[in-house]
Amino acid sequence: MITKELRVAAAVVLGAEITAGELQQHTPHSLRICAYVLLHENGHSGVSTEDRLRWRSDTSMDFLRNTPLLARQHAASLASPVHSPVFTLTEVCQALTPTSS
Repeated sequence: MITKELRVAAAVVLGAEITAGELQQHTPHSLRICAYVLLHENGHSGVSTEDRLRWRSDTSMDFLRNTPLLARQHAASLASPVHSPVFTLTEVCQALTPTSS
């Protein structure tokens, strides 16, 4: 019953953007995955999230998705002066390229 209602809600929200096959993939487990991704986006640790959602193993990490918010956070982190590279990509490639003598 819950699965049927969840699929009806997904069909209403997503409308023409979802195919019948994709709709069949929506299950109550989809809600756990969504909750895990949202908690991860907001900085909650894997351990606390797994405990909160009653995951019994580290397989929850398999469900993380690349969301727009996480992509922006990642880009900002890489642009930070703290994470600036010691070597440029060109320098690394040159160092790894064998030279002919």
